Amino acid sequence: MLDPLAVEHARFGFDSAHPERSAKRPVRGTQVLAAAALALVFAIAAAKTPTLTFGAFHVAALSFFAATILWRLVAAASAGRSEASLEQVRAERKHHLRVDGGAGREAAGGGARADYEEGASGGSGGKSNGPHPLSRAHARQLPYRGRAGRRFDVAPRRYTLTTLSQWPTYTILCPLYREANVVAELVAALGRIDYPTEKLDVKLLVEGDDPATIAAACLAAANAPRIEVVVVPPATPRTKPKALNAGLARARGDYLAVFDAEDRPHPQQLRAALAAFDAGHRTLACVQAPLAIENSEDSWIARQFAAEYAIQFTQALPLLARLGMPLPLGGTSNHFRTEALRAVGGWDPFNVTEDADLGYRLARDGYCCGVIAPPTWEEAPIAFRAWFKQRTRWLKGHMQTWLVLMRNPAQCARQMGWRAFASMQLILGGGIAAALVHAPLAFVLLAAALSPQDLLSPTDYALALFGYGVAMFAALAANSNGQSHARAALTMPLYWPLSSLAAYWALFELLFRPHYWSKTEHGLSVRTHHPIAASSAPIARTSASL
Repeated sequence: MLDPLAVEHARFGFDSAHPERSAKRPVRGTQVLAAAALALVFAIAAAKTPTLTFGAFHVAALSFFAATILWRLVAAASAGRSEASLEQVRAERKHHLRVDGGAGREAAGGGARADYEEGASGGSGGKSNGPHPLSRAHARQLPYRGRAGRRFDVAPRRYTLTTLSQWPTYTILCPLYREANVVAELVAALGRIDYPTEKLDVKLLVEGDDPATIAAACLAAANAPRIEVVVVPPATPRTKPKALNAGLARARGDYLAVFDAEDRPHPQQLRAALAAFDAGHRTLACVQAPLAIENSEDSWIARQFAAEYAIQFTQALPLLARLGMPLPLGGTSNHFRTEALRAVGGWDPFNVTEDADLGYRLARDGYCCGVIAPPTWEEAPIAFRAWFKQRTRWLKGHMQTWLVLMRNPAQCARQMGWRAFASMQLILGGGIAAALVHAPLAFVLLAAALSPQDLLSPTDYALALFGYGVAMFAALAANSNGQSHARAALTMPLYWPLSSLAAYWALFELLFRPHYWSKTEHGLSVRTHHPIAASSAPIARTSASL
C-alpha cells in the first residue's frame, strides 16, 4: 500500500506543479467569456448581413473539413507507398545478408516470418543481437524532424548493446481496476516479452477497493519475482493517470512502458523501442507501438473499431511522426524515456484521455514522439453500450485536452511551434468537430437528397462523396498485420453518426462530471493466441514466469 504522501502526490502533484496545464478545472472563465463574445459577434453579423455571414461560415466549414479529408487521403496514400515498397526493402536486405554473410535465421515457430524480418548482425564487435522486427505496415519508419530541425530516424532497428550488464532497466506499468478475469492472461503475455528478466521492473497498479483484482494479481505474480503488485488507496480522481503517477514514483527503469489489462504485446516490442531511442535524438521522449484489434469479427461495432485503429496507427500516426508533428498518443503501448516523462510532470490525473494530453505536452516542452513496428493486440468493445461509454470518455478527454491547450493559444503556439499548433487544431480540434456534426450532417444530406428543392450546392454533395471515398480508401489501404477492413469500409457512413451521440453526452459530462472515468469491461471475447505473439525466438533468457 502506498503511503499517504505518495497518494497525495499522485493525485495533486501535477496540478500543483503545472496548474496552467491541468484539467482539474477544464473550462476557465476567460474561455467562457471569449466564447460568449464570439457568439455575440456572430449573432450581430448574422442579423445585419445574413447572406454574407452564413456564406462565409459555409466556406470556412467546407475548407476545414476539406483539409481534414485531404489529410486522411495523404496519410492513406503514404501508408500505401510504404506497403508497396516493402518487398523491395526485404529484397535489398536479403541481398545484403547473402553478400555479407549475415545470419538471416528464421525465428523459431516460423509464424513471425511473414510479418517480421530478422536483422543483419551488427553492434559492438559485429556480434548479433538477434531478430529485428519490421512491420509490414511500417516497412521503413521515416525520419522525424525535431524542434531544432535535426533529422533522425525512428525506425525499429536492433538494439546495439551486446552484454546483459549493459541493458537498461525497463519499467512496465499496468493499471488494473476490476480486471480479475484477465490478470493471469496479462501476466502470461508479459512473460513472453523478450528482454533480460533481471532488467525488468513490472508493476501491477491495483485500486485498494478492488479485492478481487488484488487477489488475482498477487496469485498471478506469486512466482514472478520481477512483478510488484502496488495497491493504490481509493481516492479521487478515480482515473487511470492517477494510478500511473503512483507507479511512476516507484519506477526504477531508465525506460518505461504502459500496458492495459487486455493487452498482448509483441515479445520484441521493448527491444524495438530501445532501438528507436538508441537511434534517435535525446529529444525523442516517447515511441508509440501500433494497436491492433484481435476480436474484430465478434460484432459490427468491433469491425468498425478495428478499422478505426488500423487507420490511426498504420496511417495517421506514422505520417505525423514523419512530418515532425505532435502525436495524440494511444492509451497503451507507449514507451518513454523515464527522465523525460518526469520532466514534464508525468500524467495529468484529472484528464480522462491522459495519453493525447501527454503527447501534446511533450511537444510544448520541446520533446518529440515517434512510432515503432511490433504491435499490441487488444480487445474491442462488442456491444453498443460498452462502445458508447468508452467513446464518450475519449471525446470528453479530447475536449479537456483542447480546452487546456487553448487557454493561451499564442503561448501554446510559440511553445510547440506554429506548424505543430496548426496540426493540433486539425487533428484534435477536427476530430472533436467531426464527432459533433456527423449526425446533423447525415440528416441534412438525407433530407436534401429526398427534397425536390436544391437545399445543398453541388460542392456540398461532392465534398460529402469525396469524404466517404477517402474513408473507404483509408480503410481498404490500412493493413493491421494482415487484417482486411473491406466489410467495415462499406458501412462506415452508418457508424459515424453514432459518434455524435457520444460527443453530445461527452459535452454534458464535461460540464457536470468532467473527471468521471467510465470503465470499459474486458475479457468478453474469446482471445486467440496470435501467432505473432508466440513465434519469436528468445534473444535474452527469460524465466517461465517473467
